[in-house]
Amino acid sequence: MVTTKQTILLFLFSIFISPLLAQVSSDIIYRFNEEPLACVVSDITDREIRYKNARESTNQEYSLEKDKALLIFRENGDFLLPYGDQSIWVSGADERIHKIITKDHLIYPARFLEVEAKRNKISYQDYNNQTNREIAIDDVLIVIHKDGSHQLFAPTTLVVEALNQLGPNLDIYAESKGIDADVPSLNIIELTAEQEVHFVQVAETKAHDFGKYLSLLSSQDEEVSDKLYAVEAACTLFVNDSAKVEVSSTKSMQKRQFPIRDYLDRLRVLPYDRVEITWLQAQMVCGLRPGVDGNYYGVIAAQQLFKGYLDNKVVYQDVTDKDIEVVLKRYEVFDEGEKAEKWDVFLSSIGVQQTRNN
Repeated sequence: MVTTKQTILLFLFSIFISPLLAQVSSDIIYRFNEEPLACVVSDITDREIRYKNARESTNQEYSLEKDKALLIFRENGDFLLPYGDQSIWVSGADERIHKIITKDHLIYPARFLEVEAKRNKISYQDYNNQTNREIAIDDVLIVIHKDGSHQLFAPTTLVVEALNQLGPNLDIYAESKGIDADVPSLNIIELTAEQEVHFVQVAETKAHDFGKYLSLLSSQDEEVSDKLYAVEAACTLFVNDSAKVEVSSTKSMQKRQFPIRDYLDRLRVLPYDRVEITWLQAQMVCGLRPGVDGNYYGVIAAQQLFKGYLDNKVVYQDVTDKDIEVVLKRYEVFDEGEKAEKWDVFLSSIGVQQTRNN
């Protein structure tokens, strides 16, 4: 654990990280007196941290003395406090929720959230009771997003102190009943029953379409031009290129996340002669619910069957249960000079529930 003396040293030598730091999605090393380092951590020993610079195209590896690091965050949301006596990785992210950690060392679980810098507020929907809440940014230390990325809103030293105290107990959540529930910036329009049924059908159709593009990309019989088209077409199904796809394997407990475009590009170069990817049972399991940003959100459950061939023999296969977050967004169009409001459904981040042998 970090001692009082160590905590004082952290304040003396650490750098203040700007509030509203952009959402971070790579491995990050927070150092005592320098800017945060975006990197890919390859190894951590008793004395040093070995990494590759995320902003360099080369594979050159660097090292940093371990006692010069305050905090390390992996891209998947796991974090390590290398300065403390118990230097172990802690699982920080939960694919179901965003975690808002406050200066009181409380954790509020959010189904959806929006950082409103102008209002100095974070608006969110409470995961437990699905009510809309808000909290002042000044009261927040860090947000760990469901995709593993994170945002700091306070000096790193304060974040380290909180994470050190909370330890592995990042799944013990506080009730948000004391937080102001007024969210004046919302402009939620209620959907009719007919609209909701229609948009659920559209969402399920897009999930099936995504599965078809995966099959095309993994086929060795398709032309390169057709595969490139499939990448672009599949990306249009998603809310933006920042949406992430989580992948797993029966050979490892580790889950990895890739931006949607990177994930699709990787499918074209898998180390197999032939790949078969089949999607089954893509069905909405969590109905569309209004979020604090005025959009609607839901979850589709699907099964993915994967087979990899070498010399016409199956050398690897698995079945993965996946959850697909769905976003129903409003947008404005002009028709003959008249402004009209329309809706469309997009896929968002895809998480892994479990992977097993077929």
